[in-house]
Amino acid sequence: MVDERLSSVEASQQLKAAGISGFAQKAMLDQVAAQTILQSYFDHIPA
Repeated sequence: MVDERLSSVEASQQLKAAGISGFAQKAMLDQVAAQTILQSYFDHIPA
């Protein structure tokens, strides 16, 4: 099970660190949050 409660917060922080804010960040937020959730899943499955 993957905890996705804070994925939007983490995605927003990643976008801010990349220098993306405002309207551009809003447009990309869901995509980056989904990427964060998927990467978290891959990081926790056995090889």
